[in-house]
Amino acid sequence: MAKELPTYVTEGVFDGIYDCGEGNCTWSFSESVENEYLTFLSALPQKVFQIYTQNNIGKSRFATYVKDSEAVRVAWYQATEECRVVYQIDAPKNRLLAPIPTFF
Repeated sequence: MAKELPTYVTEGVFDGIYDCGEGNCTWSFSESVENEYLTFLSALPQKVFQIYTQNNIGKSRFATYVKDSEAVRVAWYQATEECRVVYQIDAPKNRLLAPIPTFF
């Protein structure tokens, strides 16, 4: 992972890194459990990322963290046990989705 992000530790499968252009990337993990997602989120503040928004849809979980002009969007899909981490290096807040209330 980028040096700006904590390592996503999983007993599942690292499916790869996908270049999204302009320095942005997506990491994909299959066979990932919810606790691995939560552990990754808990490590983001150690890299000075702050929670911007989070939500649940059914048993799937979604969160966005920001630091300066960087954003990390993390999605864990319960039905497929897949986690995706999207890292954006130039993410002005006016281009992020508005924060929504947390539904935990």
